Amino acid sequence: MDQSNELQAHQIQAIRETHIGLEYEHLFESIRQQEEAMTLILNIVVTACTTLNAAIGVFVFQQSTILLRHCFLFAAAMPLPIFCLSMLNSHRDSMYRLGYYVEVFVEGRFRATGWCTRLAKYRTQVKGESYDPALWLLWFFFLTPIGLGVLALALAAKHPTWPLAIVVLGVAIGGVAMIHQHKNYRAHREEIREKWRCIAKTERWGQDDHGLS
Repeated sequence: MDQSNELQAHQIQAIRETHIGLEYEHLFESIRQQEEAMTLILNIVVTACTTLNAAIGVFVFQQSTILLRHCFLFAAAMPLPIFCLSMLNSHRDSMYRLGYYVEVFVEGRFRATGWCTRLAKYRTQVKGESYDPALWLLWFFFLTPIGLGVLALALAAKHPTWPLAIVVLGVAIGGVAMIHQHKNYRAHREEIREKWRCIAKTERWGQDDHGLS
């Protein structure tokens, strides 16, 4: 009877380990898909910004007389970097959610130091992420239409001063939005890990795990 119970316990443990292994693979595959989506979004937006700025620039600066309405065409390209950074932040949220889940429920549960646990320790010692250059690229594409618009305004025919106020207001609003998304992008989203730990502590195994204290 004891041998039968012991055999059953081993079978259950084997099933659990197999399930955890499959879950582990699925989670890392999901993280990889998030990274691929970020790369695709960035490539699309960079291409769109380059094309739009070039097309508007050619149209405006080839005019014999640049009018006020021509200058405001450059504003069409300004929202693209903001929306792109917002979408990248959404995917990074998903990546952190998946990574912290692995750290807490898989590596933490079995006290097995793996990629996610080591990466979390690495981030405490080294600043920066592999996608950080994307931030400065998006800032470039945010500032480019502003610079071109200001240049067009300087070359435009006589116009009232109120358009400058609109330009300043638009740049200020867009700048605040970019700064907000920039800060979110650089954050390590520690609150996600804490939420996973709170959930883990409600489960029986979580009470004994040294990594959840």
